[in-house]
Amino acid sequence: MPRADIVAFIFLLLGSIIISFERNSKITLNYVKITLFSSLMFSLDYIFSKMVFLNTGFLAGFIWIRIFVFLFSLLLLVPKSFRREIFSQKLVQDKKSQALFIYTQTCGSIAIFLQSFAISLAPLYLLALLNSLRGLQYVFLLILTIAVSLFFPKILRESFSKRIILQKAFSIALITVGLVLLIV
Repeated sequence: MPRADIVAFIFLLLGSIIISFERNSKITLNYVKITLFSSLMFSLDYIFSKMVFLNTGFLAGFIWIRIFVFLFSLLLLVPKSFRREIFSQKLVQDKKSQALFIYTQTCGSIAIFLQSFAISLAPLYLLALLNSLRGLQYVFLLILTIAVSLFFPKILRESFSKRIILQKAFSIALITVGLVLLIV
């Protein structure tokens, strides 16, 4: 692994840790295990998706992947305690909340489609870069959250201190430097 890749990895890792760190949060061994497991699963998702797209066309591969994601998610319904927790939730009756829910689900669906398309187009050696670009979601999330909380405080009330904004901006800068080092 070239030295620039190691430095880029360190920047990306530090930026990701700092952006998600909260004053009251404690990093436990269980937290580290879950984080490493989810990172492994995201990486495998990219690798297996690329393998599917190498052997089929984009639309056929995308449909097959979504079918298997659906079937795999049904495994969450196997334990009775999970079923009880999932189906005990009340449905939201508020029209504004329903509209916001539909909007966010639509945006998420578009994002998954575009991400899958990017995976299908990218060469195998650039999958790590694509995975790293997920860090940019924090930039858009921060900007969107600030804008919505300023202009539509009834929809989202978020308090931003100077410390929080500086923390987020610093971590976004670290992520950006890491991405630039990966690209160059």
